Amino acid sequence: MSCLLDLTSEQWALLREVARDCPLSLDAIGHFQDLRRLIKEKLVTVSRAKVSATPSGIEALWYHCKH
Repeated sequence: MSCLLDLTSEQWALLREVARDCPLSLDAIGHFQDLRRLIKEKLVTVSRAKVSATPSGIEALWYHCKH
């Protein structure tokens, strides 16, 4: 479940940035290791050089902010 994710503070910050500026240009992201983790966890998607938060990513971010 997304609420049990053990992401680093950098990964949470990247997810917040993607969710806020969705979709975000892939060129604007310099943290490819962090992005890879978010993709693996299905929190973001990449399509046509644009990164977007998934519903699971938004849910995880909401839960993280509340706790």
